Amino acid sequence: MRLAILIMLVLSLPATASELTFYSGDNPPFQQFSRDGVQVSGLAVEVLDEMTRRAGVKARHHQLPWARSVAIAKAGRDTCVYSLARLAEREAQFQWVGPIATAEWAFFARDDFRGPIQSLEDARRYRVGSASGTASTYWLKENGFQLIDLSPSDGYNARKLANGRFDLWLAQVHMAQRFAQDEGINNIRPVLKARDVPYYLACSRQTSAQTVRLLQKAIDDMRQDGTAKRLEARYQATWTIRAPESTDAARR
Repeated sequence: MRLAILIMLVLSLPATASELTFYSGDNPPFQQFSRDGVQVSGLAVEVLDEMTRRAGVKARHHQLPWARSVAIAKAGRDTCVYSLARLAEREAQFQWVGPIATAEWAFFARDDFRGPIQSLEDARRYRVGSASGTASTYWLKENGFQLIDLSPSDGYNARKLANGRFDLWLAQVHMAQRFAQDEGINNIRPVLKARDVPYYLACSRQTSAQTVRLLQKAIDDMRQDGTAKRLEARYQATWTIRAPESTDAARR
C-alpha cells in the first residue's frame, strides 16, 4: 500500500525535461560560435548557462542557420531557440522565457551618405538591406518600409552596404560591428536608432511546462539579485547612435 501511494505521488509530480536542446545562429555579442560550430560564447550563453544551473536542467547548444533553428525548435520536443524576438506571428508557436537580453537595432549607412535621416519616416524613403526570415525584416514590413533588399543572412549585408548595393542596413548594433570588423570594412556607420528589442528563449509547445516555469523563475531571480545586470555590463557596443526625433519610433 505504501509503495502504491509513493508511486502515485511520484507520477503526480510535474514532469521536467531531462535535457534541453538549444538551437541558434551567430548573433554577437549574444551568441557567437567557433568556426567549427562546437564552442559557443556570448551574453545570452552566459545567461542561459546560469539559468539552467539554477533550474537544475541540462542543455546542449547547436548551431544552425536562423530559419532552420526556428523551425526545428518549434517542431521538436524539449527544444528551444535563442535569442529570438517575440513577434505576434510567433507568439502561439512557442513557450517564451525571458527576456534574457535586450538588443539595440539601428540603421547603418556608408560614411558618404548625405541624405536627411532623423526619423523613421526619413528612413522609409531609402532602400534598406535586411536578412530573409528575420525579426528585422518583419519589423520593416510592419512599419511601412517598401524598398527592402533581402539577403540570405546579415553576413552578406555589411559588404553590400559598403559597396553601395543599398542605402541603409537595419541590423543589431553589436552584430553589425562584428561583421564590419571581420570583413575589414571601415566606411559604414550607424545613423539612426530603430528600437530596443527584448530577446527570449523560445521553447516548443512540446517542451515540459514545468521546465519552462523553472527557467522563467531562474531569469526572474537573476534580474532581482543583480546577476543579469552584471553579465550585461560586460558586453557594450562602442558605437554611439542617434535616437529618432519623431514619435514614429514607437511604432511596433
